Amino acid sequence: MFFKINAECHIGFKKLTAADLGIGTSHQTHIGLYEGVLNFLPDVDVVSTAMLICDGYCDIIKCYFDRIENLDGTFRSPKIRIGGSEESVVKRIREFASADTGADWYLLWFGLESEELVFILLNANSEDYHRLHSY
Repeated sequence: MFFKINAECHIGFKKLTAADLGIGTSHQTHIGLYEGVLNFLPDVDVVSTAMLICDGYCDIIKCYFDRIENLDGTFRSPKIRIGGSEESVVKRIREFASADTGADWYLLWFGLESEELVFILLNANSEDYHRLHSY
């Protein structure tokens, strides 16, 4: 099997906003993820690698992950960040999306048994999106 999903068995799926894609007015430096996925990761400052897949492209690049810490010490709002000067998952996602700013973009993500991260970027006009959407 190519992917063996992490034991938490959760997959995230989100329509990306203009802010997520870096084309909004907020100058947002991250892509917000949903709670309940990637719970196996520590809460603060995870610098790892992740597989990014998009329309025939696949590469393993840096991924910066963390959550917001509340005043009471609990954590919420997982996100992936732009990171430093090197290539990152968020930078590459924004690069892909900048090629077709009129399209809707979706992100699917999950963790592997090895605790590596996988992100799949889908353009709403792509064959992959239509194949998934038909299920």
